[in-house]
Amino acid sequence: MEINERVISTAGRTGYGQRLWPVSALLSVAVLIPTCCVLWFMSQAVNNERLVVRQKLVDAYRGQLETIRSRLDADWHEQIAALSVVDHTLSPAAVFSRAVRGGNWDAVVLYGLSGELLYPSSTSTAESLPPEEPVSSSEWELAEQLERSGDAEAAANAYARIAGGAATPTVAARAVQARVRCLLKSDPREAAIGVLCDALQDEAYWRVYDQGRSIAAASALLALELIAHPNRPEYVWVRDRLVSFLNDYEGNELSSGQRLFLMERLHDMARGGARFPTLEAERLAAAYVASVPSSEAMTAPRKLIPTGLPGIWSVASANGSAVGLISEERIQTRANALLGSRLRPSGATVSLMPAARFRESGLAPFVRMPAGEVLADWELALTLDGPNPFDAAAQRRVTVYVWIGLLVIASTLVLTGLAVRYVGRQVKLTRLKNDLIATVSHELKTPLSSIRALVDTLLERDGSDPVRTREYLEMIARENARLSRLIDNFLTFSRMERGRHAFALVRCRPEQVIQAAYDSMRDRLAAPDCSFELDVAADLPDITADADAMVTVLLNLLDNAWKYTGDSKRISLRAYATGDDVCFEVSDNGIGLSRRVSRRVFERFYQVDQSLARRAGGCGLGLSIVAYIVRAHGGRVAVRSQLGRGSTFTVCMPAAGGTCAHEGIGGAESHCSETGVA
Repeated sequence: MEINERVISTAGRTGYGQRLWPVSALLSVAVLIPTCCVLWFMSQAVNNERLVVRQKLVDAYRGQLETIRSRLDADWHEQIAALSVVDHTLSPAAVFSRAVRGGNWDAVVLYGLSGELLYPSSTSTAESLPPEEPVSSSEWELAEQLERSGDAEAAANAYARIAGGAATPTVAARAVQARVRCLLKSDPREAAIGVLCDALQDEAYWRVYDQGRSIAAASALLALELIAHPNRPEYVWVRDRLVSFLNDYEGNELSSGQRLFLMERLHDMARGGARFPTLEAERLAAAYVASVPSSEAMTAPRKLIPTGLPGIWSVASANGSAVGLISEERIQTRANALLGSRLRPSGATVSLMPAARFRESGLAPFVRMPAGEVLADWELALTLDGPNPFDAAAQRRVTVYVWIGLLVIASTLVLTGLAVRYVGRQVKLTRLKNDLIATVSHELKTPLSSIRALVDTLLERDGSDPVRTREYLEMIARENARLSRLIDNFLTFSRMERGRHAFALVRCRPEQVIQAAYDSMRDRLAAPDCSFELDVAADLPDITADADAMVTVLLNLLDNAWKYTGDSKRISLRAYATGDDVCFEVSDNGIGLSRRVSRRVFERFYQVDQSLARRAGGCGLGLSIVAYIVRAHGGRVAVRSQLGRGSTFTVCMPAAGGTCAHEGIGGAESHCSETGVA
């Protein structure tokens, strides 16, 4: 890669820049110091007046907040007292349902006097199936033997006879379950559905439990899964019956675990056809019980405390028999409803929020204080709806003075900055012109001196040695080609600066571009100390480009690879297609680039090592010209390099009819210069 003889200096490093910055700094200080002093004295006087007015307003609003806090505390004490009153004539499930549907709590967890969990619990108070039923053991044994032998149809008939002659609902329930099981083994789905629907029409069937689990509810869910068509009348009837059963907390003793499972399963299956007002409460109560031990819940302080569940707070009743769960949204809604319009201060907004949330939000309310005994971890905050009326006049005076001072300072700084920028730009432009003249003079002098020396040598000889003569002529041709490339680069740079470069875009073959570049570099790439590898993929798509410009791109990359490698050169040129792009990749085993240098290597006149640049030749324009041409064609160029391990330059051009995929080319220490159509 090209390494320039020097890094172009900025105006700040020149003598002009060193003399310019002290003047601008002194001018800025001379303006800023007196202006800041005047503004400081002015602001201090007005701030003192503002603080007095603010304190009066704070005292007035604080008294109103204290009244609101007292009202909130009284309301929450009433709510906790109501939580402690439990109607012992009701089941825990009924108490839970009434507390949740009352609208004061999102969920309630109930405990016994000895600390046992009453609701939600995995079992109910309903009687389980007795170990033995008054039915002939020979009938059961026969049915079970038929089922074990694989005769599902006969076993189903045997269980049907048992169910028909059962003396108790429990025996009938067991027999129905066994019959359905056998029918499903022989896959008469409709028959199983009919048996389940017939059984579910019997109210006694709905009162049979096994360890708190309703056999009828489980059978209803199985029937819905078997029917599987929401539009069938049987499906609608079974669904509505099961929904009614699950929502009835006082008419059954279903365990909370089965109730929650069936609600969630039916909610997913029915897709809006099943409404459960207590579903979220059941979920919340189950999550609380799973995360908080009973002993900790019953001994919790009688105030709202966070539960660890997102946005959920809890408070224990006075006797420890119940824990109310409530969301932050419901707490705030209840507070808003309690305040109404009578307690709200005019011209201000009162907010209730957890104290930790206030700290995280960074809000700065006008007045804030703890929300009370029960809401100990919450705060009341008052925010003014508009500007402070007492502070408006003072604020207007401050605004006028501040704006005048800021405008004076800004105007001075802008004028000073424009002057400094103009002078600095002129200094930098002069330096660039001087550097360009020096670079062009040196780079043109070297090949011209070589050509002149070779021509003088030929003129002095008599031409008797044709081999030596041809050797000198070839050297002259190489120097001439080098001179032509330098002049072409300078001309291209000039057109780049003036924006006058035009490209003749035509459809061309990548192989032709590669062949033309290789022919121009053939002598150097075929040298004994150079190992060159050419790898062109088959069936490459055409590209739309200026063929000569693309040859210039590859020539500059190959020339860099040849110049900045050591005595044993390994250079490769690859061409391949990826996505909608055709990529040309030039690799070498040269000096390599650091990550910092890789980011600037495509800048004009940027060079890293002056001594190496002198030996290799070049003026720091080659890679900038490459980037310019690639940008004009709508492509991209990237470099992947490591110090001492060589570099790989990749140029990706859109295939004819494709678009450029703007993605970086991977690899450690890489820098991609993506370009658009100029």
